[in-house]
Amino acid sequence: MSNAQYSIVRILLKIFILLPLGVGIMSMSNSIGNAQPSFRCTGNLSRVERAICGSRNLSRLDRSMVRIYRRKFSTAGNRSKRVLRAEQSVWVTWRDTCGGNVRCLDRRYFNRINGLLGRPAAGGNPGPSEPAPAAAADTITSRTVSADGWLETKYGDGRLVRFNTRDRSRQTIWPDGSVTNSLFSTGQTPSLPPLPATYSGWGAGLEEALLLILGTALSPEQLETYKQSATGRTYYQRVDQHIDSISFLLN
Repeated sequence: MSNAQYSIVRILLKIFILLPLGVGIMSMSNSIGNAQPSFRCTGNLSRVERAICGSRNLSRLDRSMVRIYRRKFSTAGNRSKRVLRAEQSVWVTWRDTCGGNVRCLDRRYFNRINGLLGRPAAGGNPGPSEPAPAAAADTITSRTVSADGWLETKYGDGRLVRFNTRDRSRQTIWPDGSVTNSLFSTGQTPSLPPLPATYSGWGAGLEEALLLILGTALSPEQLETYKQSATGRTYYQRVDQHIDSISFLLN
């Protein structure tokens, strides 16, 4: 196997291991009952699906989200359709991290619906007399991107997690000022020849798809800053950086 072929296989393996984005959009049901979500509540259901089927409110939110998504998708242009598909796949993966936690699922659905409608995301979906919950420990309160390659995520418990896209180091700064650095190295991308002309179209499409996914987690301004941080890197280094960055931003 040549170096170029090895690199392509390596990138594909990394995508399948780090980015479980092949979770399809939930199957649509033609007939929906009053407490029925967008999928059938029969068969071998996941914990998330069982939680949705067991909650009238989550079933309603699921139906609403799917209806809004389909309506937006039907009127979108080709590029917008690709972005919407990538966003939905990322969101499904993020939703499924809730498992059977009904309150967590409620927040995920509420924020996804707001995002599809172009509204600001909220911390949850409180009832008429229920105060909005305080930011949970795993709630992202802010995110910054620097041109020198650092991605930073601030959480509701006050910790700041930083990831360096250049050397793949990671550190956590805790509210008390203490710092925890990663204890392992993920290794550097080997020096490899350019992609053969046969694979150039595929390679460009892969990088574009990865940037579209990054765009679902970053604002347009942050994405432009992120792209600056990849300036001067080889194709393989950029793709490795994109995959590692997506893994960091989604976890």
